Amino acid sequence: MTSDGRRPVAVFISNLRTLDDMTGLYPPDWHERVLAARQSPGYISSPPFDIAGVATGYLVLMLRSGEEVMRDMAGAAALVMEMTRYAVETLDGDVIGLGSLTTSITHGGQDVADLIDRQGWKIRATHGDSGSVAAIIECLDNAGVRPEAKIGLVGAYGVIGTALSRHYAKTSSQLVCCGPRPEKLLELVRRLRQESGADALPAVDIRMMTLADAVITVTSHPSALLGPQHVRPGALVFDPAVPANTKDEPGWHDPERDNLVIANASQVRLPGVAVHSAMFGTFDEPDSCPTSYACLAETLANAVFGDREHHIGEIDLDFVARTARRFALLGFRHAVPRMSGMDISRALLRHALSR
Repeated sequence: MTSDGRRPVAVFISNLRTLDDMTGLYPPDWHERVLAARQSPGYISSPPFDIAGVATGYLVLMLRSGEEVMRDMAGAAALVMEMTRYAVETLDGDVIGLGSLTTSITHGGQDVADLIDRQGWKIRATHGDSGSVAAIIECLDNAGVRPEAKIGLVGAYGVIGTALSRHYAKTSSQLVCCGPRPEKLLELVRRLRQESGADALPAVDIRMMTLADAVITVTSHPSALLGPQHVRPGALVFDPAVPANTKDEPGWHDPERDNLVIANASQVRLPGVAVHSAMFGTFDEPDSCPTSYACLAETLANAVFGDREHHIGEIDLDFVARTARRFALLGFRHAVPRMSGMDISRALLRHALSR
């Protein structure tokens, strides 16, 4: 309960991946409502859903695709501000989470936090990226990636990339840090060497990912940019990005290459959360468990545990560890790894044991 005796409220906002989501995410009786909301106010909320019997959640979706957001970032950022006000004034939110591109277009969530502080609202903002980092680390651990493995990071100096770089710099025998801006790469590499003495290599050429045993791609690029030609045979590829930084193509399925692409590297199972029933009607199977992105999971966990801080900007690795503990207490565990929409847990196990 909050200090005023009510259930805490988590509000998670995001944008559509593609315009197909306008009909694909909603049941038929919602379609007319969604199309009208696209014109005004530009977003739509789910009904309330239960979080572990102790909190209430809402999903509020900006009805613009990722490509539309990137074409008009200023307009989309202004809409995020309107959605924040809606979360406060209509939904009485305690925590607001920023999903997909809503973080990057608001300067890592800083614009949202600044608006909240100026208005004196009680709600607190998170970009949810600490949850994403916790889930990615768990995913690599579950996949059998050795602590000393050579790790490649595409998008290494972004918010998530920097946190993962700092985490793996402590144990990895070599980090290959990739991004398009040489000055940002050099700044990151210097920091990693100073903090942990890491063997870190800056790479503006994505083909340098061939040096890595495991590749993590965490960019906000609106389309796929990593292909099988960019990694060495036998490498594991973890793609938590939304939109995805990889796409299903024949080269990934070449048995001689022995690559596995884990396409849901930042997704977690959410037992005790009725998010799907609120959005889409009843479950197809009574015992099914919703799966969603870890940034949503962190937003829900922050509400449940009464977190009263903003979590935006650079990720605090101590808070990543705290988020992992909260996930464990709530039973939020990494989802079964998937590649091209298929359960690959057995193949992944064989792959890990053969290394």
